[in-house]
Amino acid sequence: MLFRSPIICAKQAASVDRLAGSRFRLGVGAGVSAEEMANHGARFDQRHLAMREHVEAMRAIWSGGVVEYHGRTVDFGPLRAGPRPARIGGPPIFVSGDGPRAHERVLRYGDGWMFRAGEVLPLGLSKRMSAFREACHRAGRGRLPVIAVDMAHRPSDLEAYAAAGVDETL
Repeated sequence: MLFRSPIICAKQAASVDRLAGSRFRLGVGAGVSAEEMANHGARFDQRHLAMREHVEAMRAIWSGGVVEYHGRTVDFGPLRAGPRPARIGGPPIFVSGDGPRAHERVLRYGDGWMFRAGEVLPLGLSKRMSAFREACHRAGRGRLPVIAVDMAHRPSDLEAYAAAGVDETL
């Protein structure tokens, strides 16, 4: 995400949301490879700030009308961009993260949490899920959906996700 213009990304996501009849969900992540980011002109030390600003800018674009955004990593003057997403406010945004501040980021600007299962399972899935649900409750956000990204889909892991309250696996 941080290698793309938030204006183009907002237009693409809105187009897919319309084509998919409001079934599209956008996953965003800050990235983990400093070398890859450097090759794309993105600063690794600003990746979380840039992810938040990209999301905020896209939401502004999806709101319609003439919008502008002025942040430290995203900056554009007045524009009107289309198409509009099928849903008011745009597609739900799932913030990816495994680190200690992942839940904070989800609650600040996301509509759900997604994580790489291989990173979270060793940390204690049930404990992380309980902490996330409690953080959602304290923030007044209700029950936000959770997606585990797991390429292996071992039956024992799928059972653990279900028992912990994960809503979906990919």
